[in-house]
Amino acid sequence: MSRIAWCALLLILPACANIGTMGQTADVATTAVGLSQGLAEANPAALPLIPAKVAMTGMARRMDDPEECREATQGLSLAGFGAAGWNLAMLAGVSTGGAGLLALGTMALLWRPAYFGAVNSCQQGPELPPGVKAAEASPFREAS
Repeated sequence: MSRIAWCALLLILPACANIGTMGQTADVATTAVGLSQGLAEANPAALPLIPAKVAMTGMARRMDDPEECREATQGLSLAGFGAAGWNLAMLAGVSTGGAGLLALGTMALLWRPAYFGAVNSCQQGPELPPGVKAAEASPFREAS
């Protein structure tokens, strides 16, 4: 199976997740495929950022304000899918200029789906116990 086909398969697997998680998963998965194919990671902070990506995606779902949740989720989604577009271009042997155009094109193409996916994800609300508000569940809240 070609590298591009493997990447496409990896992009389909997280379909049950929210759109923010899907974008970040696409970035991590295509980076892993690239590393396994002998490509080097250009961003030295990429591996340490994986836990931060997980935390930010989870925090976005727990925002009380649906509009803030939508903006954060859409932003995480587009950043992840844009990076995945770059990674796919690198796997295909495209120049960095072409990869940049593909990353921007991916983000532009997915702008509306990311918006509606984020709206849907944020309308479902955070998965918290009954009676607990998102601000109370935040690890960044002030101690009382």
